[in-house]
Amino acid sequence: MLPFQQGKQQSDSAVKKPVKEEKIRKKDDKSVEQVLKALNSLETTEEKLAAMCKKYTDIVDENRKLQVTSDVNVQLKFFRKKLECALHYI
Repeated sequence: MLPFQQGKQQSDSAVKKPVKEEKIRKKDDKSVEQVLKALNSLETTEEKLAAMCKKYTDIVDENRKLQVTSDVNVQLKFFRKKLECALHYI
């Protein structure tokens, strides 16, 4: 890789990160809008509260699953490195 190309790659990755964050923010905004529309379709406060509790429970469950997946991935990376080191010495 030529020196002038290396600088270009770094700037490209710096540009891609905010773009990705912007897409995530827009997706979150759409989700909030959908929840608010769903709440507006409900008539009583109790129905709205029940819907919010269900949504909260769903999000907590999804977060827990993602956390477990993340923990497993970290452990896999650790064991792969240990295996690579062990194989290197054989």
